[in-house]
Parts: sequence; structure tokens; C-alpha cells
Amino acid sequence: VSSSKNSILLSIKKTEALIKLGNTTDAEELLKKTEASVVQDKNTLYYKALIAMNYGALYQNQGRNDLAIEQFQLALDNLEQDKRSANLEAAEALAYLGNVYRSTGKYVQAEEQLQRALTIRQAKLPETHELIAASYNDLGLVYTQLDPDKAFTYYEKALAIYGSAVGGEVGKG
Repeated sequence: VSSSKNSILLSIKKTEALIKLGNTTDAEELLKKTEASVVQDKNTLYYKALIAMNYGALYQNQGRNDLAIEQFQLALDNLEQDKRSANLEAAEALAYLGNVYRSTGKYVQAEEQLQRALTIRQAKLPETHELIAASYNDLGLVYTQLDPDKAFTYYEKALAIYGSAVGGEVGKG
């Protein structure tokens, strides 16, 4: 079972890499194979959530935002059923969902999802973690449309974290 679990997780990670590289055809093939290999065990909902997140990222990459939203919501539903709605994977799905909403001009929905992602990340990670900075940056992008002063505040928070990560002040000099 452990090697089967590792194989599924490895396939999911390979799919993520293929999507990020823009190789959507191979990513979709691997996703379908991975989905078919998930058997009923205690991690089925978790694997299905990760697979749905990958489908969401794939569809977002293809500009199929309606399908991306459905898949990210499915991922969140599966994580909630698996009692993992407050873990980092849920934060990732919320961030993806928020960014799809932002890219489609649904700024209020984007803000809601991105705030939820930030809250989870703040509870699970040190305040200087790059994922918290990414959340601040994503919220800054939303607030650019809703409240430019608030956007500036979030960009400053992100910049401070990114600057500390590289050992200095970013953008100054």
C-alpha cells in the first residue's frame, strides 16, 4: 500500500510539473491514469482532491476558467469531507480558486477565497514563509481593483517577506 501511495503522489507531482511547463496534453494523460489508479482506501478523498486541483490548474492554464472553478471547488469539497479543510492543500486550492475569480473580474469572490487561503497559511506557517508572501501579493492584485491603498499595504507586506528571504531589501537601492 505504501508504494502504491508513493506512486500516486509521485504521479500527482509529475502532473503539477507538466502543467507548469505548459505540457497540458501529457499532464491530462497522466491525470487520467492517476485518477484510474486511485483505489478505495483511507486516502481516496485526499487523492481525489489533489487530482481535482491538478485538473483545475490544467483548465486554468488552458483558459477554461469555468471548468477550473468547478475542479477547485471539487477539491475543496473532497478536502472538507476528508476533514482537511484547514490544511495547506486547502489553502492552495483556495488560492487557485481566488486567482481564477480575479482573472475573470470577480474580485469580491477572489478576495474571499484568498483571505481564507491566507488565514490557513498564517495558522500553519511561520509569518515569513513565501506562501504567506504569495497570499499577500495575490490579495494586492485583487485590491488593485477594489481598494488601491489596501493593495499597497499588501504589496508592502509581501515585499518585506520576499526581501527577508533573499537577505535584504528588495526593490530598494
